[in-house]
Order: sequence, then structure tokens, then C-alpha cells
Amino acid sequence: MKTITKTLACILAINLLLVSCTKTFDEINTNPNSPEEAFPNLLLTGILESTLNETALRAFEQGNVITQLTAKFIFTDFDRYDWNAGQTAGLWNVMYKNLRDNNTMKQLAKNLNNESYEGVSLILRTWMFTNLTDNWGAIPYSEALNGLSFGKFKPVYDSQQEVYAGLLATLDSANTILSTAKSTIDGDILYNGSVEKWQKLANSLKLRLLMRMSEVDPNQAEQGINEIISNPNTYPIFNSNEDNAVMEYLARPNNWPFSDYRVGSFNEWRLSLNMENILKGNDDPRLYTWFRPIDNVDSTDIYLGVPNGLSDGSAETYNGGRSNLSRLSTLFYEQEDAIDAILMTYSEIQFILAEAAHRGWIGGSVDDYYNEGMRATFNYWNVDWGTVSWANENEYMAQANVALVHDNTDLEKIIKQKWLSLFFTGYEAWNDYRRTGFPSFIVPGPENLNNNMVPVKFLYPDSEQSLNNDNWNNATGGTDNINKKVWWAK
Repeated sequence: MKTITKTLACILAINLLLVSCTKTFDEINTNPNSPEEAFPNLLLTGILESTLNETALRAFEQGNVITQLTAKFIFTDFDRYDWNAGQTAGLWNVMYKNLRDNNTMKQLAKNLNNESYEGVSLILRTWMFTNLTDNWGAIPYSEALNGLSFGKFKPVYDSQQEVYAGLLATLDSANTILSTAKSTIDGDILYNGSVEKWQKLANSLKLRLLMRMSEVDPNQAEQGINEIISNPNTYPIFNSNEDNAVMEYLARPNNWPFSDYRVGSFNEWRLSLNMENILKGNDDPRLYTWFRPIDNVDSTDIYLGVPNGLSDGSAETYNGGRSNLSRLSTLFYEQEDAIDAILMTYSEIQFILAEAAHRGWIGGSVDDYYNEGMRATFNYWNVDWGTVSWANENEYMAQANVALVHDNTDLEKIIKQKWLSLFFTGYEAWNDYRRTGFPSFIVPGPENLNNNMVPVKFLYPDSEQSLNNDNWNNATGGTDNINKKVWWAK
């Protein structure tokens, strides 16, 4: 009997101990420095840093090369249009991963009744999906983020026209929400919490998308652009470089990622022959800002480029070899915090308006918009007018190679200057080339591997063919092709 009593007492004591431990277990094992719930500000910082780093790296490695702002000196396959799905899959994966996080941020914002974060999430959603559809065409869109919620793990591909309709509507919603939003925005490494600047970005991005439709739906493009320009109080847009959507790189660990790469990797990219000809032909100070003199001379004023689309062997021996080809300037390597990751700039908006005025879609002076676009670019890059024969930007803009003459040749001049302004801005220069065919000097290199055609889209990641095959087949017809035009291309 005593044994039974002692046993029961032991069991009771153990149970009491377990209950007591259970009550305090969560407290003991909770890390006060690791929040169990995500907050919009933490998600926003991560989304911005991840996506902008990716687009900046892609601009440097690929965007500038496709539109021959720079050229590859070694490992020239991409420059020769020997494209494969793996070369661009990283952008696809980063965008869709961050779209999921952005969806979470939007839901948290709604739960907290924070309209500012909700508006920002709609803008970022639009920008990320724009990156995807402009580079690939039809994409998973309407069902893309419904895996866990609705079991849509194999989302359908929406046509680019359908995606664009959704994106334009989303930007309208963002503009409406932010026009009255009062909540603060923490974790904002793009605009430091300015709701006003985020609203300007929404409408500026809408101008970009509308102009992208200029060749396939000019009526909607004209009406949409005119509505924005005619109602600045309702649709504020960028009005100076202070509104630029750029993420500033800082000292480590928040530095420009390429500054950590080995020097051999940096030296793969050189001044392109097209860029040399344009900058020298206009006596343009950006030559001395973006590039450095060749290494093979004591002088500091010889800048030489290499043609795009050469094989490795031809590029390495061109003009006597690497010491006779200009590398990019120290801004892009030696200085870890000298550049920004660019989403959109004021100069781009001015060139969009210059084109719209040239087409007769809006009022205002074509020359004023065009010249302001150039002026904004020069100021953004802080060019040194002491390096050229022009005293200032006004003299530069008055030269015959640059000034508009108010005839059909003006559009290419506008796009050519816009092409220069889009240096290091994602794939935006390629988008304009595919839309307009300008600048017309962008042609396949002499040793290209794409039957003398400039590619017009990326190949879908291999994972889409293996994991979402039926929908991939419906979108591609069973064969993916870098020469299949996207919806808005000319």
C-alpha cells in the first residue's frame, strides 16, 4: 500500500512539474530579438533591396549589352545571342519570390489599416510583373500567387495584353489610395517614407507602360498619357531628379554588389564601338564619366570601344587586344557606393513626354521636354563639362547632331538620347528598341549566333517546362523562341 501511495505521489509530482514547465516553456524558448510575425516595414526593406540589387546587376551584365551601350570582351556568348534559359532565370525567380513577400506585405497592411503600405505594395507588384511580362511576354499573373491560398500550383499564363490591363488598373488603385494615405512608411530605403513620392512613382510608371503600348494601342496610350498630364493634381508625376526612384548604395555591407567581384569579372565589359561613336561624335562628357582611357598609353584621353557580337578570339585580338579597349570607370567597381540601383528617373519621364508631344498626344514644347531630359541626365551623373568643347549642356543640345528639326527624324533623336539616359537602367533601353526599332544602329554583331536578328524576348526558365508543362505549352506552342515578339513590340 505504501509502495502504491509513493508511486502515485511521484506521478502527481511529475505531472505538476510538466504542467509548470509547459506554462513557462514558450517564455523560455521565445527569442525577444526574433519577431514571430512579419511586419510591413521589415518586408518592404527586403523586397526593395533584393529586387533592386537584381535589376542593377542585370542592367550591368545584360541590359547594357543587349542594346550595345557596352560590349563583352570575353565570355561573349550572351553578346552573340547564344541565349539559354539559365542566363535569365535568376531574374524570374527573384521577382516571383518577392511578389509573394509583397503579397504578404499587402495583407499585413490591410490588417493594420495602413493604406500607405498597401499603396506601395501595389506599385511594387506592378513594377515586378512589368519586369516579367516585358522580358518574357505571356506569364503566370492572375493565378501566380494563389498556390497556398487556392491550391493553384500550376498557374495559367495570361497574355501580355491581359497583364497590361491589370497593371494599369493596379497603378490607378495605388494612386487613389496614396492620394489620401496618412500612415507612415518605415523601412523605405527608396523614398525614406515619402508617400508623395511613391504616388508620383505610381503615375510615372503608368506613363512608361502607356508609352510601351504606342505601337499596338495608340488610342489608349494617347488618352491615358493625356489624362495624366492634364490633371497634375490628381496624377502627380516626377518633376525633378529629387523624385528619382533609386536605391543608394552605401559602404559595406550595403554596397554595390559588383564591387565585391574579382577584377577579372569586371573587365569582361568594355566600351562598345557604337557607344564610342555616339559619344565622341557628339563630344559628350558622359564618355569620361562612364568609361576610362585605354591602358596602353601614357596619355589619359584615348578612349576606344569594341564591336558587339564578336567571338572570344576576335574580341581579344580586336584593335591589338585588351590594353587598347576602354573599361568602365571606377564608379562601377573601385567605388562601392558611387552609383545607385535605378528603378526610374526623371529624365526618362521627360523623354516620354517629348515623344508624346512629338506624336501630337499632349501639349507643350517637344524641345523643352527633350532638352530637360538631357539636362536631367547630365545632372544625375554629375558630368564634367571641362572634359569637352561645350561650355555647358545648352551648347551641347544646340549642336546639329542633337537638336530637333521638327520632322520625322526627331523621333530617333529623342529615342537615341533616351537610350543614353537609360544606361544602367534595367532592360529599359531594350524595351524602347523593341518598341520603336531605334536607335537604328543597333544591329547584330558580325559573329552573332541568331541568324542576324536581335533577340526580342527571354527564354522561360527550365523549371516552367518541367513543373508547369501544360501551361508552358499553351503559352509557347511547345517551342520557346527568343525571336518571338512580345505583344507591344513593333
